[in-house]
Amino acid sequence: MFAILGGASAILLIAIGAILLPLPVPLGAICMLMGIGIGVSTNPGFRKRVQAIRRANPRLEAVIYRFKDYLPRILRKPIQDSDPKADNNR
Repeated sequence: MFAILGGASAILLIAIGAILLPLPVPLGAICMLMGIGIGVSTNPGFRKRVQAIRRANPRLEAVIYRFKDYLPRILRKPIQDSDPKADNNR
């Protein structure tokens, strides 16, 4: 039940973030990061997809790696959990 609610809320936050992304205030990026964080934390399949996307896009991976130390711990943990280079398959 929690995985279903987590997945639904993750998709909802990602969709809202995509809509808000063009705004000058970075609310869209924050919403998307929160949605990805919830998805990675609640769904192993989502985590594997995020790892595959990060593995396939080295430029995206470089940006994520550069900024992850500046994020709050609650957003840093899902980034570390979905790191394609780390051996963190749960």
